[in-house]
Amino acid sequence: MGVEPGLEPDGQLFRQAGDDVGRQVFDADFEQEFHIQLFFSLLDFFVRPRLIVAGIIIKLYSKAGGQAKAGPPALVDALLSGMLLSYFQDNHFMLLISDILVTSEVLEAFFRCEPERCRGACCATGEGPVPLLPEETEILAAAQVRLEGCLDEAGRALLARAGTSILYGNRLSAPLLDNGACAYAVTRSGIVSCGIQAAAIPGFPKPVSCHLYPIRERFRAPYRVLFFDRWNICRPALESGRRTGTRLVDFLEAALIRRFGCDFYRRLRDRLAGKESGC
Repeated sequence: MGVEPGLEPDGQLFRQAGDDVGRQVFDADFEQEFHIQLFFSLLDFFVRPRLIVAGIIIKLYSKAGGQAKAGPPALVDALLSGMLLSYFQDNHFMLLISDILVTSEVLEAFFRCEPERCRGACCATGEGPVPLLPEETEILAAAQVRLEGCLDEAGRALLARAGTSILYGNRLSAPLLDNGACAYAVTRSGIVSCGIQAAAIPGFPKPVSCHLYPIRERFRAPYRVLFFDRWNICRPALESGRRTGTRLVDFLEAALIRRFGCDFYRRLRDRLAGKESGC
């Protein structure tokens, strides 16, 4: 059987030299990461040192018998942080909804998953473990018998040895097979899919980190950052999203509402609608 252009026999996409799509993916991902790092670098080296200085001045002034007029340090921090956030939002690098920073890539990307083209590669390969929330590990442990009937033999054997979750460093994660595949991944007709989803556990479609993919969540106090994990295995989904006009935030509507709530999603869509209309 012929191999679809852009796919290797194992189902993993590869980036050809001089590939315009691949180069655009790399450039967009680099720009997104640059803006995230720039924001927090400025926060660390511009805002927070001034917060410390403001706190010292207020304390010294109070000890001298004066009444501090500048307000508590937290107020100074909020003011300076707010100025920095305004700059990044005004320049469309990211936006803030409650305590969640959303990169412009998440808002602007078009994405529609086509497993028949990528062969479910995101379940079968990766650069690290699959994050699990503490409550998700409890759900998986309670459903172990139910899960066993839906998994491949290698996955069942690993879960029997390692359990339904494991610590990678200090993070709870799904166990991984030696080839990097998730223990819960199953292969049917050459396409890899989620055995947890196949098990139909009531109220639990799959782990949140998988449900949200390719949106990733990063914690950097006091914010959570949502960024688009552009990867060449998802090239068919990028092409399909552009072809059908499907936004990433629309494709992942259920996952975003599940994780962050209806109010967050409504505000996210409102901001996107404003951007598209030029408001």
